[in-house]
Amino acid sequence: MARSSAHYYILQFDQHLISALKVRRGGGEKLEIAGFWRKRGDWPSETGELTTALREFVQEHDLQGAEVYTILPRHEMTTRVLTMPSQSRDEIVRMLEYSAEEYVPYRRAEIVLDCAILEKQPDGHSRVLAVLAHHEVVEQHVQKLQEVGLEPAGVFASTACLASAARAAGSGEESGRYALANLGSAGFEVVIMHDGKLSFGRGIATVQDWTQATEDPHVSEELAIEMRGSLSAYRRESEDGLGVDAVYLCSDWASVAKACEALAPELSYPIQEADFTRALVSQGLEHLDVLPVTALGAALTVQGRADWAINLESESLRKARSTRSLRRTVAQYAGLAAAVLALLGVLFFQHVHYKESYAQELRQQVETLRPAAENIIEKQRQLAILQRQVARGGTALEYLARVTDVAPDDVNLTRFYFVYGQGIMLEGRAKSFPDLDQFVGNLRSNGRERRDFFRNAVITTQRSESERGQSVTAYHISIPMRETDLEEAEDGSEVASID
Repeated sequence: MARSSAHYYILQFDQHLISALKVRRGGGEKLEIAGFWRKRGDWPSETGELTTALREFVQEHDLQGAEVYTILPRHEMTTRVLTMPSQSRDEIVRMLEYSAEEYVPYRRAEIVLDCAILEKQPDGHSRVLAVLAHHEVVEQHVQKLQEVGLEPAGVFASTACLASAARAAGSGEESGRYALANLGSAGFEVVIMHDGKLSFGRGIATVQDWTQATEDPHVSEELAIEMRGSLSAYRRESEDGLGVDAVYLCSDWASVAKACEALAPELSYPIQEADFTRALVSQGLEHLDVLPVTALGAALTVQGRADWAINLESESLRKARSTRSLRRTVAQYAGLAAAVLALLGVLFFQHVHYKESYAQELRQQVETLRPAAENIIEKQRQLAILQRQVARGGTALEYLARVTDVAPDDVNLTRFYFVYGQGIMLEGRAKSFPDLDQFVGNLRSNGRERRDFFRNAVITTQRSESERGQSVTAYHISIPMRETDLEEAEDGSEVASID
């Protein structure tokens, strides 16, 4: 059980970083920071080293029994900014549940989802931030904390935290558009704000030491590529096709000064640190030698001052927490019953009738508790059955693996779109047309070997483009699924798009 405290903690962790932001609980408009600690390393989760490092961190900073919240990073989940025909959050959640398989290649039972209304429109529609994660991702993240004795009070989504912090802090570009990029230890995330509203979000998994951006050309090149890719994707999806006015950088663990310096010559936008987010803090800025904007957004969420709150705690985790609470209640009653028995033993020598009276009362309490205890055991049995029945799968991922297996080294893939009954659409760039021709030939050969619709692969569009002063071939490849192919498909319920 969490100890009563005037503070709470935002705990983030992955295989390369553990950090904790200690925030004083208060009723003010801004945050009071009481401490910020981080630990950098290399702890493979599979070997148990991450659990060991996390346990040492918890003990070092006395987090046992504390009120702890955690954040799931963007690259471990799917986010979408959607327009929905309702302004009721409950209705929107039900709509997302019915259409969840359009956005992720999982069954509804495998998905944890939540949403936040970004904007209510005059026509009765709403712009919505929808977040979907596989339940195993969420539960494994929480299990790591439980293994070191922590029970998280909430599992937040990094995109909502980052955007809420930007919204609450404002910036010099608040009336226009700007990109806020978080350089994480295991991923890169960018949100784009337009007139103070979340307009776009993107994240990828990547492990880089961003402090080496000016010394290591590979680091600076990857940062520039991902930033350009995010800004280009936003322009493609925006209604007016316009770009941003400025780019801000932040990080939960590293100084971003060198990253700003490395990006400046690569982009045609002003690049600077997201110092405007310091306005979120009223006390304790001396603890922040970096800008953990995502953690600050999570702190706003805990205090009920975030415009967009996402909690990804799954139903099974809620049930498990309820079960543990019932166990504690039963244990408390059992302790009380033991105390009563001891008292009755002492009073036995004083008055036999008095002892019998109390014994009868105790038996009644035991019979009252018995149904609750049996109910707890039954719920445990049901949870065990559910856990054994969980299985992951999806042919969309198998098709993507086949495409990447046969792709030549000089061909890249920027978009994979699969619709059951229609087929697959691929987009990307090739160094030359022979490479592209080889790619299509490989797809057809793979289809003939497996006797499926990959043999129908055809180039639908190709054009020459210039990239970094070199000529490349941009392509669209269609792999249509015909009627005979439909009979060979194993699962007819998938729609998947991967950018």
